[in-house]
Amino acid sequence: MLVLPLTAWAQQKTKVYRIAILHPSRPVSEMTETSNVGYYRAFFEELRRLGYVEGSSMVIERYSGEGRAESYPALARSVADRNPDLVFVSGAAMARLLEQATSRIPIVAVTNDPVADGLVPSLARPGGNLTGVSVDPGLEIWGKRFELFQEVIPTLSRMGILALRENPERAAILRTVQKAGLAVVGPPLEGSSEADYRRFFAATSQQDADGLI
Repeated sequence: MLVLPLTAWAQQKTKVYRIAILHPSRPVSEMTETSNVGYYRAFFEELRRLGYVEGSSMVIERYSGEGRAESYPALARSVADRNPDLVFVSGAAMARLLEQATSRIPIVAVTNDPVADGLVPSLARPGGNLTGVSVDPGLEIWGKRFELFQEVIPTLSRMGILALRENPERAAILRTVQKAGLAVVGPPLEGSSEADYRRFFAATSQQDADGLI
């Protein structure tokens, strides 16, 4: 009776956890403890402080969507199918796809406004299997950006917005542009291929955009 609890405790202490890190565009080489991306460094530093060290008490699996939006759904399903103990993900779009792919694996997401993006009902009670960090400074930040644009270009009147149609922030940017009395020119970005970008830049240029965000 004395030996069994000790054995169970030892097995629990030696469990190696698998964490998947997923980003829609950043290369996997940046998802490290020495990354030039601040929140990845902080993430690994806190894990180490808590006793979780890559190569000993945890295994890290890194995934990047490489900016190819059309591949995001399949990538999210692939990550969920590998059944990690936890997924650390950036961006509302990828977090939503992961939520659709699994209702069991814990998801920690870094997003702007998870409530406005429909990921959780509230910050206080997110429910489900998703939690994380909101880095949203509020819509006021877009107003400030357009103020800076107007300081640089006093005659600014026509803005191009380089954002995927389904990007949740695009709607917020559109509202702020219109509130500032500016016109939006050019189409939304429909995909993330080179051809999509070329079409966007050609159309925005033809419509004489004064600035691009």
